Amino acid sequence: MESARCDHIDTIGKLVRGDRYVHVSGISALTDTTRSIINKAVSVTELKVEADFNVVKIRRGNSVISLLRYPMFFEEAFPALDRSIIVDIINGSIKSRTYNAEANRPILHKKELLLDHTHPQRRMFELFTEQLEIRNIKPNKPGLGFKRQWETYLGIMGVAVKNHQLMDL
Repeated sequence: MESARCDHIDTIGKLVRGDRYVHVSGISALTDTTRSIINKAVSVTELKVEADFNVVKIRRGNSVISLLRYPMFFEEAFPALDRSIIVDIINGSIKSRTYNAEANRPILHKKELLLDHTHPQRRMFELFTEQLEIRNIKPNKPGLGFKRQWETYLGIMGVAVKNHQLMDL
């Protein structure tokens, strides 16, 4: 059964300060307009879906698209970014950035929000987020969007993460 979609507003994805993040598996649930803009960015960069990027960031106003690669999106509870390609649709500029594996890379929280509601792994990720929230572990402090700070914070909160499960230290 195909999910209903309104052609003038996107309802899938995680909103962060007005920007929408969507895993590539959910692109088909976006509006025709948003999909067209993403396709233009992909065409300009000649990147391959999944191989070169697996998350799309749509900046407020739909004029800038970031094609992001989180190589361990499904395997890690808080996957780290290793590459971003930013495409300005209006002026055609492209900016690329690669993150060193040893660097303090940006990470994802609540990654279930990037997935369509029908995605088979979404519920597992939701349950993991619920575990965090029950313990009042939330990424709502400055700097917690980065790997080292987040891991330090989890340690302060007395937990570690293994296979999308919390473990007491």
